Amino acid sequence: MNWCVRVLTLVAAMALFACSSGAGKTPSPDGRSDYFDRVFQLICIGQISFRTAGPTPDARTIADSALRAADSLDKLRAPPDIAAAQQRYVDALRAAHDVRNSIPEVRSLQPSFAGAQKIRDADDRGKEWAALFKKIYGVQFFRNEGSSMEPALRTGTFVAAKDVVDPVQRWQLLVFKFPLDESVSFIKRVAALPGETVQVRDGQLVINGAPLADDHYYRDPANYEYGPKTVPADSYFVLGDNRRNSFDSHAWGASCAPDKQCDFVPKANILGVVDADSTGCASVNSALNATIAAS
Repeated sequence: MNWCVRVLTLVAAMALFACSSGAGKTPSPDGRSDYFDRVFQLICIGQISFRTAGPTPDARTIADSALRAADSLDKLRAPPDIAAAQQRYVDALRAAHDVRNSIPEVRSLQPSFAGAQKIRDADDRGKEWAALFKKIYGVQFFRNEGSSMEPALRTGTFVAAKDVVDPVQRWQLLVFKFPLDESVSFIKRVAALPGETVQVRDGQLVINGAPLADDHYYRDPANYEYGPKTVPADSYFVLGDNRRNSFDSHAWGASCAPDKQCDFVPKANILGVVDADSTGCASVNSALNATIAAS
């Protein structure tokens, strides 16, 4: 799915939630946390997609969704520092819909028909709005795929990963580029820090020779042995919470030469961090639903 479709889908989803939940009526004092939570919840319920793969709908479908998105986005009150970008996007969405009848019956988004530029302009305004959202909130949204992070994260759930500004802590969740294929992003939990000697022995995570008493972020104890190995400087040893079914630091070393140190995640590969106790969508849905119920 290309950027135009992704962003139009994103705004349509925001609008859907705004209409159903009364968004904009009781925002937080500056509107920022309320706005963020509502966008995140829309991502969680599957109304917003940031994935680039998949078929591209025909241009008339895009134009139709533009009008629905614009009408509903007007109902979502944006905080002052993003309101102008949201309005520019709304205006561009309306202009994109105005060319609907000039679009052939079935045609993907190509520059060869009248009105294509209006749709591309809406795409550009959507990119500006999305980039400002990331700048203001300092987060990126990532989708967890597979069962390796159960029970904390179900497959298909999203997390809001913050920019790395503080030292990474044990048990935080990392979103990172996979060291063996940086075109792929993973989500795993930090189990050992730079300079620590890590071992998995008798189902226990052992750091510097002693089992960790606070190691409870797992579904079942590990059924493998690992190490001992020392985590290199500026790198991290990571595990999935579903330790018996996770392709993580304990397994990566088998795919490269020992001197390559590919068991570990270099700091340079980290895309964002998530609080240790976050359950992604479940966390934000629970908090926002409670707020709505109390309003």
